[in-house]
Amino acid sequence: MLIRLFGLMGLERSSDRRPRPGTWSTPVGYEYHAPCRELLANDAFDPQGRQLLFRSPAIFVYRNPLDIIVSELDWFKKEEHAFSGYLNYFSDEKERLSQLIQDDTVMGSIRDRVRRYIGWMMFNNVIPVSYEELVGSRGGGCDLQQAESIWALQLKLHIAGSPQEYAKQLYDQGSATFSKGRIGRHLECFGDEQFALFDRLPQDFMQILGYARGSFISKRIKDLLHRPLVVKGIPEDLLYVPRLAREGILGFNIVEIAGRYFPIRQGKSIESLSEAIAFFNENDGFTTIKEAEQFVHAVVQQEGAYNTDNGLILEGFLGFNIVRCKGCWYGFDQSVGALDVDGLSKDDIAALSKKKQCVGGESIADVKAEILKLAVVGQQHSSKEFQSTP
Repeated sequence: MLIRLFGLMGLERSSDRRPRPGTWSTPVGYEYHAPCRELLANDAFDPQGRQLLFRSPAIFVYRNPLDIIVSELDWFKKEEHAFSGYLNYFSDEKERLSQLIQDDTVMGSIRDRVRRYIGWMMFNNVIPVSYEELVGSRGGGCDLQQAESIWALQLKLHIAGSPQEYAKQLYDQGSATFSKGRIGRHLECFGDEQFALFDRLPQDFMQILGYARGSFISKRIKDLLHRPLVVKGIPEDLLYVPRLAREGILGFNIVEIAGRYFPIRQGKSIESLSEAIAFFNENDGFTTIKEAEQFVHAVVQQEGAYNTDNGLILEGFLGFNIVRCKGCWYGFDQSVGALDVDGLSKDDIAALSKKKQCVGGESIADVKAEILKLAVVGQQHSSKEFQSTP
């Protein structure tokens, strides 16, 4: 219903998962339903919050959990849904409703499922809008409330138009997930057993959303309609400072700038804020680290990077030079002097390693770790010698 409203307002879906002016998109990795808890735990997101999701207006649609259960039953029991085999194991609708309320094996209880999402209610850049506000009288709601809520969205998103005209076309019975779409359907479907099971659950999730058993509409609607929308603006000197997100991936580092991820060949660097801003504007970057890593692998495969080409990647790391050779990574003690790395045999490498003048690994990070170990051991050895000197 919200997506239909976007279309009526002239907002198109962004083609590249980035919300741009006049477009909308869903959070990266999720088509529509984006659980707050899991999304924020994903390592694709910078704890500094520089991604566009946290610097853009976002809309979170919530609904009375009692009606969510009935809507889930309509959808989940269909053969094309993954949960259908599980739900249809139970003999009748009442048993299926009971499982959707209290399940602790496959889906989790309705409380578990709702709590994955309700964190969005607390974000200042998020506009919470309830299903009951948007359905209007055709869905058992109120046309006046529907128009008021649409107008509040228009004000916060700076969208012109008549809320009444949008409202006339909003309630869509042709939606793929539409069943009956009316407020309070749980009263028609629940029996005493289902209400008792629901009442046994901790009611914190109901309170956060503003619902209580016996009331169809959230009591938080008015407060949330008037809650200011606060979209954070991060100063340029914080937003564009390059941050190392992944190191040593087939000769590349992945750097995050202003919430986008950029593969940069090792040995290259961005020296100033102006360079970082220019680099950001001249390159598209990627929305997630995984996408950036996939790009690196594609580039390496295309270039035939697993050949015999040698390359000095990092010079002078704790007295070692780090080199890529024949698809492997090595660190050579600078005290050894100039080396024909490509001409070194396995025995040569082994001899240098025995003398602690060479370390190897599958990535630059592995080699750095081995060099650090040697440095720590060397410091401990020097300390013992100092303590034993009379």
